[in-house]
Amino acid sequence: MTKLKRAIDRILPLGRTKLSFDVVPHVGILPIKLATSRQEIGEMMRELGHHKSNTLGQIDRYIDGSVGVEFDAEDRASFVELHPHRDLVVTYRGEDVFDQPAEEVFRLIAKSGAEDDRDFDPSEHLFRKQIVTLWHADPQYDLGGERFPVWGSIGVGDQGYLRFVDQLNAPP
Repeated sequence: MTKLKRAIDRILPLGRTKLSFDVVPHVGILPIKLATSRQEIGEMMRELGHHKSNTLGQIDRYIDGSVGVEFDAEDRASFVELHPHRDLVVTYRGEDVFDQPAEEVFRLIAKSGAEDDRDFDPSEHLFRKQIVTLWHADPQYDLGGERFPVWGSIGVGDQGYLRFVDQLNAPP
């Protein structure tokens, strides 16, 4: 049994219709791992039955654009981002991040990563120690019917991504 087949079997148990992704800081949003080649990610996503939705520069998108992978100059994954989608379950430490209020997800990630900054901001947040991002909390992203604000995306980056963000935010 190949490594890819074992990974697919883990995330697609019999009878399950949704794809499961697991946010793991410094590793990726499994099964998509940081530092994996663009070709390997494309092959894995095709094996899962999903072809690229589109490509914009160094970003490949899958599953109606809800899974995005940004690549560095060597075509290795440097940032993985997921958005709420009816066919996905995205967890962080076993908790579904798109089926809970945004503030609860924020607190879970802050506590789990021993983050220094614990000020909730519904527009965006970067947990620097984990290189985990949260973007735009709003009820429109709640697939359960706008019950509460849910994050519009969650992402995991590598050190190169963190340096890029720091350059963007540096004073002129």
